[in-house]
Amino acid sequence: MHPEPRALLTALFNKAVEAADPYAAIIRHLPSPPRGQTIVIGAGKAAIQMAAAFERAWGRPVEGVVVARHGPVAHHGAIQILQSAHPVPDAAGLEASAVLLERVSGLTKDDLVIALVSGGGSALLPASPAGFGLTDEIALNEALLAMADKIRAGTVWVNTYRAVSYLAPFGGTKMSGIGRESGLAAIDEYLQTKSVWINLAEGIANPFVIR
Repeated sequence: MHPEPRALLTALFNKAVEAADPYAAIIRHLPSPPRGQTIVIGAGKAAIQMAAAFERAWGRPVEGVVVARHGPVAHHGAIQILQSAHPVPDAAGLEASAVLLERVSGLTKDDLVIALVSGGGSALLPASPAGFGLTDEIALNEALLAMADKIRAGTVWVNTYRAVSYLAPFGGTKMSGIGRESGLAAIDEYLQTKSVWINLAEGIANPFVIR
């Protein structure tokens, strides 16, 4: 017996939300408590939610710092929250990178470091190499973002990877792809346009006579 459609869709939605819940994911992978201190570092668009989830699941003294993108901050725990720009990095991100590195310096083998990383961390924590400054990194990032519509490929990911949806077409172009899958574009692969003209008027005249 098949379940009622609304109940099935609701159950599927709840499962999807549960799979994305940081607390549900963290609680399943908690390490053993260390003899020393527990330090949390992290970055990403979900950094604040992950930090709050870890503190809730850990239930022991913890400190550290995570970096999230600019916006409202709801977390008020022991873990410090810094903010920087996404998707184009800024000076605040450069400073935050230095803070994170400083926070994990001087630790011992008895200390535990927890790294919480989600999408967007690469932009939120810029760390330019020698000879390549923040201005260069910003220019490169902006150029890559502007290049998405010029790349001859069926799917382009910017600051993410393997993000898919059944609503959006997926696939390559020309010899590089496997055809269009998902979305309305996939249906078009199996359709052919045909024009059908029907005259419903009374007393149909000879259609082959040009008027």
